[in-house]
Amino acid sequence: MLPILPKIDTRQQGAKQNSQQSAVVKRTKKKTTSYSLFPRLLLIGGLVLILSQIIPLGWSMLAGLPLSSTSAMFMPVTQEFIERLGTTKYIDPGSDWFEAVVAQNHSLVIDTGYKKSMKLSIPRANIMRINLAANIPGSNPEIYDEALKYGVAHLKGTAVPGDNGLTVIYGHSGVTGFFAGRSSPQIVFSRLDAVSIGDTMTIERDGKELRYVVSSKKIIEAQDLGFMTDSTEKERAILLTCWPLGIGTKRLIVIADRI
Repeated sequence: MLPILPKIDTRQQGAKQNSQQSAVVKRTKKKTTSYSLFPRLLLIGGLVLILSQIIPLGWSMLAGLPLSSTSAMFMPVTQEFIERLGTTKYIDPGSDWFEAVVAQNHSLVIDTGYKKSMKLSIPRANIMRINLAANIPGSNPEIYDEALKYGVAHLKGTAVPGDNGLTVIYGHSGVTGFFAGRSSPQIVFSRLDAVSIGDTMTIERDGKELRYVVSSKKIIEAQDLGFMTDSTEKERAILLTCWPLGIGTKRLIVIADRI
């Protein structure tokens, strides 16, 4: 007589197998979804980063078109200066350009030994007491790059602010983004685009406040030194930076006269 075997519920086994298969499928789908989301997130992040640079740069170029196309806002230079300018060759970018600026300077007082830190404020551009380093040569990138990490620089070979003659102050500009905002000292002159004729600025030196009023503003070609004049009758400060922001194919020039 054959033994009686227990009944096997095939429905329970089938349900168990289906449940296990469903769990495996869900885990596989979850992993696949996670892997497929990663490149999408990278792509979105890359697009946001690129747009954060392109949009401000494009806007700065559009905003600068009126200043580049008209000379109405810029002071004239003498014919003698233009003729002398034509006999000199300039290279941009690089130290030669700064050396050419210094060569065109005719300030009566050049105090190359002054080393005290000054402060520059331009309320309209929301620049308040930014560090202004004195006598920083434009011929040595290691020196001026270090100084421009903390603010802007007075060009060695031009008059120190407060002395009679022409003062040249230079600083970096750059596109704001994730790595440096408009408050960063390294690109503080990006805000010069907000300055207009008639705005005031101050330079603090040796406990005294020197006040200036903006008389001219223009975007010029990189090799153009027309912003340097022969006149030493006034104390004049010239602020300059690269244009478009951070590129340097042109220059943004702001000229201010001592009040």
